[in-house]
Amino acid sequence: MKKLFKILSVLLALAVFASCVSLLTACNETEEESEPLKIVFLGDSIGEGILGPSPISERDYYGYYGVIGKRNDYCYRNRAVSGHKTAQMLEYIQREDEGAEMTRTHIMDADVISISILGNDLLQNDLGSLVVEAANGSYQTAENLLAIAAVDFATIIETLKGYNPDAVIFMQTLYNPATPESMIINQARKDQLTGMGVPASDYRGLAKNILDRLNAIVYEYLEENPGAYHIIDVYNAFNDIYVADNARGNALFYNDWVHPSNQGHAVIADTMQKKLEELGLANREEALFRYKMLRYEQLLKLYPGALDFTAAADEIGEAESCDEVTEIYFRLTAGLTPTY
Repeated sequence: MKKLFKILSVLLALAVFASCVSLLTACNETEEESEPLKIVFLGDSIGEGILGPSPISERDYYGYYGVIGKRNDYCYRNRAVSGHKTAQMLEYIQREDEGAEMTRTHIMDADVISISILGNDLLQNDLGSLVVEAANGSYQTAENLLAIAAVDFATIIETLKGYNPDAVIFMQTLYNPATPESMIINQARKDQLTGMGVPASDYRGLAKNILDRLNAIVYEYLEENPGAYHIIDVYNAFNDIYVADNARGNALFYNDWVHPSNQGHAVIADTMQKKLEELGLANREEALFRYKMLRYEQLLKLYPGALDFTAAADEIGEAESCDEVTEIYFRLTAGLTPTY
């Protein structure tokens, strides 16, 4: 009987959600019909969202590209490729269309192009070794790698502008994954740092010095080419959360300490959402409504019976921003095992 009651409750809740969505659609039918905004996501594994979003069946609901696409009712295409450095991304976007991917065509048709790149130019060269070098007061290896990446980065932007001069381009800064608890610095490097008298509490600051050099590529290009793109400041979005709450800051990372977790992807989406709204490319009220519906759906689908759905829905319903929805949803589901 209890099981039947739970099922009926879920069905009733879904019916309520469906009626809300229908109401929103009906309200919009009086407005002039227009094509949905098209956004294309390019770059590396952070953008592709293969590693991080979990379970993988929920990738479209947890990956930031899907969150942005769904809650704004955009036409969205993800053409990011895991492992790509700047040179590989440049080669990829310079190719002619191949098969069903139609990457160049999607770029040329896009209203917005979102980019996550540069991270692999450093992270594929052992961040721990770069931190050890930084502890010795040298950043030569990082600077040599980034000098090459900066040239390819500039060509990427110029290539995209050549394909689609009217597109709004977003470029993300890279977050700092180094904390005392982080495993991105392996044990051998930690032992080396300990031998040098460097405490774990210094890891983040040393990594910051390296990442400041990486993110400077993004800021300096924009200074030299005003209006080339808009910066989505993921670095500070993650850092602000870590400073306010170390535990939540650590929870923004997947268990490899390289990629964003489900919550990390949501924070990236929320950071991008603010810019979209600032530029008049997204409707704040409608995006918030859809985002609440998305998280309600996930609660019912992934956590049936694992929490008090009514109380959870009430708390999410009271949220006044996408940031608040994100914080509430992941706080309520922390430690719960999803059903899938």
